[in-house]
Amino acid sequence: MSNSEEAKSSDFIGSIGQLAHQYAPDVKSHRTFIHDVFTLCGRIEEQLLKNNSIFKNSLSNLNSTAVFVNGENIELPINFEVFLPMHLPLPVEMEFDEEKRTVTLHNTNIAHPFNYNKLINSKCINNLLKTELLRIVQQIGSVEMGAGTIYELSYDSLCMSRCPFVHQIKAFKKSNVEEHPCGIRFDFVVALEFEGSKMPLPSYYYVPPTSDGLSYKWYAYSLVGLQEGFRAAAWAVLVPKWHSVDIGQRIRAASAIQLLYRLLWSRECYLFANAFSVKFGFTMTTEGAGEAYPLMSTSELLITTLGHQIFRNFSHINRMQSNQRNLVLNEQSTEKLCEQQQRAKDMYDMLSKGFHLNFIARACMKLYSQMMLRMKEDGKAEASGSGADTETAVLDSNVEATEAATEPVTVPAQWLN
Repeated sequence: MSNSEEAKSSDFIGSIGQLAHQYAPDVKSHRTFIHDVFTLCGRIEEQLLKNNSIFKNSLSNLNSTAVFVNGENIELPINFEVFLPMHLPLPVEMEFDEEKRTVTLHNTNIAHPFNYNKLINSKCINNLLKTELLRIVQQIGSVEMGAGTIYELSYDSLCMSRCPFVHQIKAFKKSNVEEHPCGIRFDFVVALEFEGSKMPLPSYYYVPPTSDGLSYKWYAYSLVGLQEGFRAAAWAVLVPKWHSVDIGQRIRAASAIQLLYRLLWSRECYLFANAFSVKFGFTMTTEGAGEAYPLMSTSELLITTLGHQIFRNFSHINRMQSNQRNLVLNEQSTEKLCEQQQRAKDMYDMLSKGFHLNFIARACMKLYSQMMLRMKEDGKAEASGSGADTETAVLDSNVEATEAATEPVTVPAQWLN
């Protein structure tokens, strides 16, 4: 092998980028996905209006939270979101806490279901939304598309401190709801959206540059430090930096998430290979990177997002369990979480070493082979051809087992907070 060929085949960063691009969805399937998403969202919004729901004007951006799932395959809209932004229907006064990076929203004059003790309360909002969405999916039942596909709707939620935090609307195809779920799901966290021109953030928050310095948006959402406990009146503050990048960077981010999902699935890390986890990990990546986010490569996006999934303690966010039988199930789930978390950590260590050395080690080749084998076993591998040959050529090299000779990966301190 020539020096140039060896350099090319040992380019870990470039290879990850090529793999992510290779598994991007084709145009036809993406159009079908987007069409079905807008049809489903239209039915949900229509039912909210019929019910005269308090949220009848709040779900206009639901389409951006959609994900198509089919086994190891995942597909996202280019403008994907994990947050569902809502505008408060009442005026508030804001009190920011610089140390905790939170905001408290005061409303002293208007009685409203979102208020509790004259404060905007996330528990009130999320419990109300859960009730409304449960009612909506029961009323709609199923939605039939023009091509004859029928989606069965259901609702679930993931809870934190006995309060819904992640809302999940599932629209799985009727033919395989029970066996191998395939369809569209909307996993999102409620976020209150504010205009920087009307409600500017304090100067200690980084805001991506804008033409006038004020035309930005920011979110307040209900996840505050888990170690401090749940405080329903305190809202975490986030500037959605992924909004300020161009379409090419958005496509790159979606490709990185889709490849990460495949890798986690191939390693049987199913608790991490889920729409909420990968999308929320991505938002934490952008938050941590700040102004450097647009400069991150596909491999850096993928690895950093995986790190946030593993080292942030998302095990507190779970489905409500109460009786003794479910306590046993919780213990079993915790064991599964630990096993899958260890496999994910091993994958993180391996990918991190490859990134820092920009070299494809044997462990990387093994991970890639597992992913391809899993795809073939599930009967979803694409027909082999020039594309597959190119992938093999990119990854194939006379690499050496460098793991033992490298320094252990240092976990960023903020992931342990």
